[in-house]
Amino acid sequence: MLEEKKIRFEGNDFVYFQEGNYEKSAVLLHGYSFESKVWEQAGVTALLSSLGYSSFALDIPGFPNSRNKQEMNEEKILSLIGELVSRLNKPVLLGASASGYLALKFAEQNSSKISAVIGVGPVRLSEIKTELIKVPVLLIWGSLDTVSKPAKVKGARVEIIEGARHACYLDKPEEFKKLIADFMRSL
Repeated sequence: MLEEKKIRFEGNDFVYFQEGNYEKSAVLLHGYSFESKVWEQAGVTALLSSLGYSSFALDIPGFPNSRNKQEMNEEKILSLIGELVSRLNKPVLLGASASGYLALKFAEQNSSKISAVIGVGPVRLSEIKTELIKVPVLLIWGSLDTVSKPAKVKGARVEIIEGARHACYLDKPEEFKKLIADFMRSL
């Protein structure tokens, strides 16, 4: 079960949710139309716990359903993610859609601070210098995704979930969790 916590950043408190208390961890970033609890609803936090990973699900500031109502530009959001990451021991970074872009952008700039990155239907993928990402990368799309089209990325493991839309983790949660589990076990 997710426990609400706060992280202090630039004079403000930001909400995140934690499940588990393991040495290994994953930072979970929700998509634009969602909130951090979507990862619990999809069974991802329970899966990570079963694999020995603590989950840290950050409500992304400025996204419509986020508890963190502060408007922040991309640079500030990446700094906030960096603040949370700095408190952990090289977590896996997982982000969906707009946050998939943020996760990959963070990995592009800060590979040494994380152990792997997972992008789920990431948008703006063409803006990421993937050759600068020096950790394992998993990219997942639903075959019916109309928001972000699958792309081959050199050095990344790319998976397509047949019959799933953009939020493939909600459409086909068991298939999604199997891909995550296989990837996490390979680290």
